[in-house]
Amino acid sequence: MSGTPELVVAGEDALHRLVEMQRLVRSGEDLRTADGHEAYHRFAEALWTFRMAVRRHFGHRTIDPGRLDRKDWSERNECAYCGAAA
Repeated sequence: MSGTPELVVAGEDALHRLVEMQRLVRSGEDLRTADGHEAYHRFAEALWTFRMAVRRHFGHRTIDPGRLDRKDWSERNECAYCGAAA
């Protein structure tokens, strides 16, 4: 991938988080387990980080999670499973 170092690193991190989830699912892991579920949140956060890096790369302002009624990009605060597990 070609882009600013921030963009390339963010894209690479999102890819690695997606591969991590793929490996867990392929091995039979249920994403509702602690390990599986945490992998999902790491991926969600990495994907939003990548999206914001893309916005900066193209000269746009980033979006604050609050604009989408979220506390952060990991989706942990809005997660029904995390709330039920707490």
